[in-house]
Amino acid sequence: MESEHPFSKQEVGEIKNIARYSLNGYKMSNLSDSEIAYRTAFDSFQLCVGYENGDVFHLPYSGGVLEQPHKTIKMWQIFRSELTDHIAKENKKKAQKAKSRR
Repeated sequence: MESEHPFSKQEVGEIKNIARYSLNGYKMSNLSDSEIAYRTAFDSFQLCVGYENGDVFHLPYSGGVLEQPHKTIKMWQIFRSELTDHIAKENKKKAQKAKSRR
């Protein structure tokens, strides 16, 4: 039986940072091998989601959600959580700008 959490706390932090930095448009250099792998995974994730509300339109492997590798789904869940947080922050900024123009 596979573990519920396939990533260590440090790995989760690296995955979140890659997603946050990418979503905020930061240039990333001097990445570790694992960060490069997470960045590559996030680049693929970005091709498969909608930026309006974070909907996932495609999965990385053929088949349904339950046919995806456990570790990949966990990583995509982290990515999606970071994306929806980013969308919420951007929407809040837009609402504050609109409110200040009144």
